[in-house]
Amino acid sequence: MPPMLAPRARAISLCCALASIPLTGCGLSTASAAPETSPPETLIARLESSPALDVVGVHSDAEVVMRLPLSEAVGAPIPLVVDYGEATIGAHGARTLVLESLLFAFERVDVPAERLPPNGLSFDEIRVRAVGPVEAHVSWASTSEARALTTVDLELDWRMVLPDGQTHRLGTERIEDAEVALRVLLDSEGRVIADVDLALEQVWQWAGVVELEHLDVHLVTRERLPIAPHWSRPVME
Repeated sequence: MPPMLAPRARAISLCCALASIPLTGCGLSTASAAPETSPPETLIARLESSPALDVVGVHSDAEVVMRLPLSEAVGAPIPLVVDYGEATIGAHGARTLVLESLLFAFERVDVPAERLPPNGLSFDEIRVRAVGPVEAHVSWASTSEARALTTVDLELDWRMVLPDGQTHRLGTERIEDAEVALRVLLDSEGRVIADVDLALEQVWQWAGVVELEHLDVHLVTRERLPIAPHWSRPVME
């Protein structure tokens, strides 16, 4: 696993450099899991306490495709940078993972004037929150690695920033049935690590002028140390 990063995980071009896993790639794997084995009591015990995890890294490329329907038949990818995030993952026995919460935010995205004449625009305060809790059946890839594939509804909040500095908060966008793949294990220090692999086909459209689609995000989260500082939740306007 990658070492703990600073609170702002910037090593991405909206690149999420998670541990390499069979779920990697910009999309979710549907390959059959290995035969299930007896789960480790230590991992189950840790998950039943519903540990809080912070986003500490990313893997693969995180990006969203922007298309301007009035002038483009095919959109162009925009790289995303994860600013902060957290998750809470629990378990009900050895057969059910529970995604109790998931929240992550992106840094400001600037759309240049050459793409959106005459002056371009920007988006900031981009936050994605899972509507939970959501339960998922566990497949044990090994005696120390749990995996689950489920769907979750998401809420997207953000602001549009005009070239003159004016801001307009966009209404909360509800995105239903987003596919989420989870991979959970313990690291060498006994802390829970969870990979979260999320893919969306349709994200948002504005008045037939701007469409966002094909969002791929691949996060690695690590159990928070009680004494360790972590990101502070921003104040919502």
